Amino acid sequence: MNAVSNACPFKVPGIWPIAAAMCNRWLGAGQAPTHAWRDDLLARAIAAIRTGQSEQAAKLLAYHEDSLARDPAFLNLAGVLAEERGHHDAARRFYGLSIAIDPHYAAAQQNMRRLFELNRFGQSSSHVALGDENDLPALPVDARRIVSQPKSMPTHQLDRVSRILTSS
Repeated sequence: MNAVSNACPFKVPGIWPIAAAMCNRWLGAGQAPTHAWRDDLLARAIAAIRTGQSEQAAKLLAYHEDSLARDPAFLNLAGVLAEERGHHDAARRFYGLSIAIDPHYAAAQQNMRRLFELNRFGQSSSHVALGDENDLPALPVDARRIVSQPKSMPTHQLDRVSRILTSS
């Protein structure tokens, strides 16, 4: 049985990186270059989170943190993993930096809105967005069921993942 560490596995951005990202966007500075391996890495991390292997996803992403520090999808997943561990302020900063870099990135927008609703109203009808939600309908029905409802996960992990995915 793997116990999830409570420490945030990523360097939490302060206010200055968020402000710098907003200024870069306003000044028209280009986004950080994407790496060829980025999509595969993010897909593997998302699959690990969906199957309850958050610790594996955190290790995978933390290893590439410096290379992906300005990638909105990476920052969103870092926020999801920080939130799962109870670091809501860190999650808010990761979502905020993701939005500052790309204000049209829907997953970070949804997660930030969900955090606001949880803090303000104590509940939210939104689910945690990992960034692959548009890809799920393209999967065969059996694959969607496996990805969205893992069956091989121990009950205590399934409860924790269900709690963060439903957030209500």
